[in-house]
Amino acid sequence: MRLSSDGVEYALWEFTGAPEDAAPPQVDLGGGWADMEWVDPAGTTRRARILIAGPTAAAPSGAVRVSFGRTVPRVRLVDNPEVVVRDSDGFIETY
Repeated sequence: MRLSSDGVEYALWEFTGAPEDAAPPQVDLGGGWADMEWVDPAGTTRRARILIAGPTAAAPSGAVRVSFGRTVPRVRLVDNPEVVVRDSDGFIETY
């Protein structure tokens, strides 16, 4: 994903096999874990999103700010007793 330094956009991740009662996943974009929100009903595959803002953007409340350059997001999903943490397949490049 490419994000302008003054841009604000949703980033989406897809999860396969998440339990119906799973809490929303979280993402770390370099500043600690932030909650995402489910955008699909429970099922075999679900998507979650988070609003991200470039370093000079007028970010709305709840947006997670990323810095200039390339960020490799880490995502996690808690399904007690498991805590599954993975590096994202892609990256966010802010210019």
